Amino acid sequence: MTLNELMAADVSGVFLNTDDFAESITHWPANVEDDAVNRTVVFIEGSPVTVKKDGGKAFYRNATIRIESDVTITKKDAWLRNGERWETEVEGRDIGGMKQVQVVRVERVKSRNKKDKPGEGLW
Repeated sequence: MTLNELMAADVSGVFLNTDDFAESITHWPANVEDDAVNRTVVFIEGSPVTVKKDGGKAFYRNATIRIESDVTITKKDAWLRNGERWETEVEGRDIGGMKQVQVVRVERVKSRNKKDKPGEGLW
């Protein structure tokens, strides 16, 4: 058995174990809430980013989800974690038996007239 095969075999028992590194979140394939599936993932949040566009600003957060490599992910997928909706930005690549998926969440958008409005995904 190769090192990659050994690592892939240990993913569920070690990394995707909710007693240690992982947590359970809701996955909406193709952004369809009726098709919701609970997934065990490792969720790693990055630093918030401010983006300027058309005289306004968007404040959004980015994160990486690590999930079993056999799960199909598309850019249309959405995720629900602690009541917050995240959108798939990059479908992911396999790394050592896990798929790494980049997700984003818009916190708020400031328009030209400086009024905050809730984020509803990127422009």
